[in-house]
Amino acid sequence: MRARDVFTDRRPDCEVEIREIQFNGPYGPLRTGEVDLQISEFPVREPDLTQGPVLFEEPRALLVPSTHPPAGRESVCPADLASAPLITFTAEFPVYRLDLHLPARTPGGRPIARGPVVRYWPADQGIRVRAAGRG
Repeated sequence: MRARDVFTDRRPDCEVEIREIQFNGPYGPLRTGEVDLQISEFPVREPDLTQGPVLFEEPRALLVPSTHPPAGRESVCPADLASAPLITFTAEFPVYRLDLHLPARTPGGRPIARGPVVRYWPADQGIRVRAAGRG
């Protein structure tokens, strides 16, 4: 929303519509011209897309059911990811982004199990799978 405010201040002649782009096709609306500009997290390694500057940074979070062991901790480390299967996304999600968000191994080499596959994130489907303790 901050980026929208800055943009509209600088370009009041442009119409801005905020839309959520799902992980199951993160660049489709941009490629088809359905949207003209997309704010997306790095990395973006798509030869047909041009990246602009970093607008802001956000911390990452691990979402788990309240009964899961890491739930009460103030922080977790990448090695903790081996403690439960990670919910994964459909095959349409770029592999390099999947590897970033859902690595196959911890930095120490322990395997990280892949859990249920969801199409939409963090929409209802992802929330229900997490709440059920399945990932």
